[in-house]
Amino acid sequence: MHCIHCGSAHTDSAQFCPQCGQSLANARLTPAEETRQNFEAMIGPKNQHYYLPRFEDFEANGKTSLGWHWPAFFVTFYWLLYRKMWLAALLYFILPYVVTTALGLVGAVVGEQGQMLVLGGYGLYCLAILLLPPMLANGLYYRHCQNKIRKAEAQYPERQRLLGYLNAKGGTSNVILFVVLIFGLIAVIGILAAIAIPAYHDYTQRAKMTEVYHTGQSVTQELTLYYAEHQSLPEDLSQLTLPKLPPRSTPCNWIRSVAFWMCN
Repeated sequence: MHCIHCGSAHTDSAQFCPQCGQSLANARLTPAEETRQNFEAMIGPKNQHYYLPRFEDFEANGKTSLGWHWPAFFVTFYWLLYRKMWLAALLYFILPYVVTTALGLVGAVVGEQGQMLVLGGYGLYCLAILLLPPMLANGLYYRHCQNKIRKAEAQYPERQRLLGYLNAKGGTSNVILFVVLIFGLIAVIGILAAIAIPAYHDYTQRAKMTEVYHTGQSVTQELTLYYAEHQSLPEDLSQLTLPKLPPRSTPCNWIRSVAFWMCN
């Protein structure tokens, strides 16, 4: 059961609302009170003081108006998720890819002569995606709540069931926490990969050069001993006693062969 005054849940045997203290007797509400109660149930307990006055102005004027919404300016995508506007959040997420693809195709068609047109399109898009969401956020959220309320009124003629539906569908969502964690994890993996991959590449290069250096030192030492003993250089490295190279299948074997050339 739900209170007809504030929309909060209560037991069937309760006589007074545990949230607002109002009597739970069946009192008849005016259309304006019902509308306000519906919006309260949709908005949820958080930030009703911000949204309700604006929604009441929209209702009185019969249309929405431009405003400014700071959360929609700084964290548009996360605000849409927080307020359960799933479709709007999805469109906002894929919009950059659609616009970028479209402008890229236009740039490929018009060639170099249309580069200014493409750059102008990018500029307009960046300006629009930065300014339009916070200016339209209150109206967009009002329309979202209004559509949910109309759907609930058509589906649930009983007042208490309607409020229960609005409380379930409205309010805020914690899915934003999971989205932040996922994006944070992806960012951490990307940072670690950006550090680890170059470091591993540098390590393998150093390992290769170290093995080449030590092998060269061994060859040089054997050549020195051979020359000291024979007073001449060998015609082939097979005449020297060199350390046997590991097989090619060995992962750490960077040297495939050792060759020796004599310059006349």
